[in-house]
Amino acid sequence: LRYKKLALEEGDKVDCEGRSLERGRVRFAEVEFNSNIKLCRSLGIKRLPHIHMYKGSQGRIEDFSCSPKNFHTVIDKLNENVDITVEDIAFRRDLDAGSVLLDEVVADLQLSLQGKNGTHHAQPKK
Repeated sequence: LRYKKLALEEGDKVDCEGRSLERGRVRFAEVEFNSNIKLCRSLGIKRLPHIHMYKGSQGRIEDFSCSPKNFHTVIDKLNENVDITVEDIAFRRDLDAGSVLLDEVVADLQLSLQGKNGTHHAQPKK
């Protein structure tokens, strides 16, 4: 219910036949999961409700599950992203890619250290 209220407040205004009367700050779409299982699976949706936010040619910029209890997250992300620039999106993606790379380097270092510790032999006492 809160999602629909948000769509009414922030989304496009339409008449009873679905014609656009006024453009909102954002556009909303709802997909019926059971009728569109293949689509939902292809989008990586595993839990409901699930939120995707898109920004024009930049494509998907947010993707998260959000229970009604955590609905404030939708509001926060909406406000954070409604006026985001292409440069901000590129910067965020670069940061995310850097974080993934850093995680991989740390994992490799940990494996390397474990290998060294596992093959390290104690020196005999003199």
